[in-house]
Amino acid sequence: MDFRIMGPLEVADGDRDLTPTTPKLRDLLAMFLLNAGHPLTVERLRRLLWPREGGDRSDSLIRGYVGRLRQLLGKDVIGTVSGSYVLAAGDGGLDVDRFRLLVD
Repeated sequence: MDFRIMGPLEVADGDRDLTPTTPKLRDLLAMFLLNAGHPLTVERLRRLLWPREGGDRSDSLIRGYVGRLRQLLGKDVIGTVSGSYVLAAGDGGLDVDRFRLLVD
């Protein structure tokens, strides 16, 4: 799977475009990609997605969005570790990582 964040957010799996079209799903995916490999709690995701609302959104809403992303991208892309979610972009799956390797 190829994740692109340098420019417009895009997700490709071979020839298939898996880029979410729903704004909150795009936002959530962007948060995961910017924190790829690092666990994000539901609370942290809520604060990132709705920074001005003081955490008034429910945990089930976040879990629902994560579930929809898993349906789109595959269950193995977003894992659960100790009550947190972690996106596994894979080696070379994130364009910014490939860019950094080329620069080095």
